[in-house]
Amino acid sequence: MRDFGKIIVGIREKKPLVYNITNLVVINISANALLSIGASPIMSFEKQEAADLVKISSALLINMGTPTQDTIETMIIAAKAANKIGIPIIFDPVGVGASSFRNDIANKILSEAKVDILKANASEVANLSGLKVQTKGVESCETIENITDITKNLAKELGCIVCTTGKTDVISDGNEVYLCENGHEALTKITGSGCMLGSIMGATAGVCGKDYLIAALCACLIMGISGEIAASKTNMLGSFQVEFFNALSIFEPETFNSARYKKL
Repeated sequence: MRDFGKIIVGIREKKPLVYNITNLVVINISANALLSIGASPIMSFEKQEAADLVKISSALLINMGTPTQDTIETMIIAAKAANKIGIPIIFDPVGVGASSFRNDIANKILSEAKVDILKANASEVANLSGLKVQTKGVESCETIENITDITKNLAKELGCIVCTTGKTDVISDGNEVYLCENGHEALTKITGSGCMLGSIMGATAGVCGKDYLIAALCACLIMGISGEIAASKTNMLGSFQVEFFNALSIFEPETFNSARYKKL
């Protein structure tokens, strides 16, 4: 199926180091998600080592879930260093639209660095597109009409891949659009599923040979299929998290046989 199998094998063989400047809530589970699929995580908020960590990394994840002035500065330093050496940047503008502070951070990052993949929920994507959409903390709380067109237009405007997550994930480079329909409701009931997806995108982008559209789609499939496998094992949320990591750890090229996606 496309190059999905090669990507998961590449992650296991190359063990790409993903530098996560992520939020305090999800550091542990994001690291475990990367370890489970065979990648290597490193987490740091320290600006003095940001450029050095970028040099040894295969991808950079910037997640503004719990932003502070210091972490924002670290994000900008790391992003500029990543642009300089050419490793992919995945940007998760968590909660943009919830406060002017978060809006300013997102705009600053997007104006000062070239992002390769922007991963966000529908409310966040709509707000970044200039639409006034209400958010509920860091969650999307409105049904956004025409989200496929909004995603495609934002990707074209920013010159990057945009992945809008939801019941159906929408992934676009501004020209092509893919819909990923794998997933399970239980993923919305555990902390940090979207943040884990961003980290996994770091791993797929780190081995995909710059085909970031397919890397983003592949990460959505890995996440969604693993959620489905976990839900087939248990209906308890605590056990679901364990089974989710188990599913990631045994994910093989053949696991993509249950992928449900289409190109528009």
